[in-house]
Parts: sequence; C-alpha cells; structure tokens
Amino acid sequence: MPSDRFDILADRVEKFYLNRRENVSMVQRFLAFRCGEDFLQHYTVRNPGLIPKLYVISYFDASSEVDLINRLHDFELLPESERLNHLASVRELAVSTPDSGFLSDRHISFITDDERREILEHVRKSLLPDLDSHIENWRDNCPRDEEPSSYFSTLEEALTDYAKEFSDDANAEMLISDALAKIQEIVDELREPEEDHDYSAHQQQKSSIPAVDGLRSIFDDIDQ
Repeated sequence: MPSDRFDILADRVEKFYLNRRENVSMVQRFLAFRCGEDFLQHYTVRNPGLIPKLYVISYFDASSEVDLINRLHDFELLPESERLNHLASVRELAVSTPDSGFLSDRHISFITDDERREILEHVRKSLLPDLDSHIENWRDNCPRDEEPSSYFSTLEEALTDYAKEFSDDANAEMLISDALAKIQEIVDELREPEEDHDYSAHQQQKSSIPAVDGLRSIFDDIDQ
C-alpha cells in the first residue's frame, strides 16, 4: 500500500478498534501480522497511546498483545523502557502462571538469550521449591464443569517444558516429577463422584473469557 493511503487505512483501523471491545485483539493481530514497518510506524505515531497500553499476559503463545509487542520490537519501534517492563512481566508470569512460553523466541522474541536464561534460573529458585502451593492453587480454582485433565494440561505442559530445561539438575527433575505425580492424583480424585469426597472444598468458579464469534475481518481486502 502506498504511503499516501496510510491515513485512510488508519481511519478504518481506529474506527474498527473503537467499535466494540472484542475488536481489540483483531486489530492487534492485524498490526502484528499484516502490516509493514512503514505503516506500523505511521500508526504508532498517529496513536501515541497504543504502545503504553500494551501489557504481557498469559498465555504468551495465544496473546495478541504479545504478538504486537514482538512485532514492534522487530521493527525497533518498542522503547527500551517498555521492553524492560514487559520483560519483568514475563519473568513474573513464568513462575506465577506458570507460563513456559518464554523459552521459545517464536512466542517471545523481545527478550535476549541472557534474559531468557535469567528467567529460567528464577523459575528454578522460586517456582520449583513451591510447586505444592501452586498445584493447590490450581486445584482450588478448578471449575466444576471442566474436565480436570483438560484443566491441568497447561500446567503439566509448562512443568514438562521446565523439566527438559533442567535435565542436568537431579533435584529439579525430582521436584517436577513429584509435582506431575501429584497433579495426576488430583485429576483422578476430581473425576470421582462428588459424594465420594469433599469436592466442594476444593472448588471455586473462575471467570471465563467470552468467546469471540467468527467474524469476517474488515481487513481481508488489505494487501500489505
């Protein structure tokens, strides 16, 4: 698209963005995957509030905001102060979720290899010794209407990823192996009939994110 049409496209994007809340992630992915560097720079200058409003959330591999942050960094449009803020969020979520997506630069590309190693060390020191507490928190938040094995699958995947990274650490491997065994015990227990155990003591409903119905993107006819 020629630069003299950037404002026309930006108008359309901005109107679509403001139309309803569900459109926000669609715009973020449009900017991340279908825009060239020149238009993205033009759009961020025209919308100076865009970058400061971005934040990192779990799961990294499914977040449109993370996709856009990665793209901005690729084009050197992400201020270092913002990058460092997002780095701190990745570090925290690697433990609190836990989210192992930072291990792949396909999901998180705005951090350095040294930063990735430091986050992994943070996981070793902060998450692994406290896995029992994390697992209990997951158990307490398991919805009644969700299959336990499905609910715990993301936690198991993260711990499996970490186990691979800590394959040279026997203590870390033991802690993760014990945690995975405990998760399986909990899954088996939660599958039992409710009257056979105190099911309600370990349940709390958690909010779900409303599904966005499949809408044809208004940007399908835009060629970049």
